[in-house]
Amino acid sequence: MLAALAAEHIGEPFTRMVTIHWEKIGIPDHAAAAATGRLTKLAGDWARRRGGRVLWAWVRESGIGKGSHVHILLACPPHLPIGRRWRRWLRLITGRPYRAGALDTQRIGSTLTAHARDPAAYRQNLFNVTAYVCKGVRPADAASLGLPRVEDGGRVTGKRSAASPALLKLSR
Repeated sequence: MLAALAAEHIGEPFTRMVTIHWEKIGIPDHAAAAATGRLTKLAGDWARRRGGRVLWAWVRESGIGKGSHVHILLACPPHLPIGRRWRRWLRLITGRPYRAGALDTQRIGSTLTAHARDPAAYRQNLFNVTAYVCKGVRPADAASLGLPRVEDGGRVTGKRSAASPALLKLSR
């Protein structure tokens, strides 16, 4: 939640939520944090070569019927067509062809510029998305943060969450 506020504060708000079902594409839970780190590195390097940057925060979950997966909140300049790259990066990470249903990507707001066009609606959408990815917090924490949804995030081996270093510096 602090990373989302920091991204908005510096004028690079999260505009997309990406969910990757690692288990579905053959990445076991104990390797999912490293795979997520490699994915954010590929995205960051790609954006940097094009004169931009990508900011991110992610949360891993696991559960029966869902398997090991990650929700990534992403801030990427609207002029960079990152949506075309995900499947290629997943093939690089796994060494296997993309498998249908392993990737879901959604805008936060109706457009990539929703934060500028309708800030109030964007903030509501951002709250809904961050509340969703934070649903695995303890019930007492959810109540104190005003989060309406609490679910078990499942057992995760390794790192459960992370954020771009630039956002971590601002959120302290």
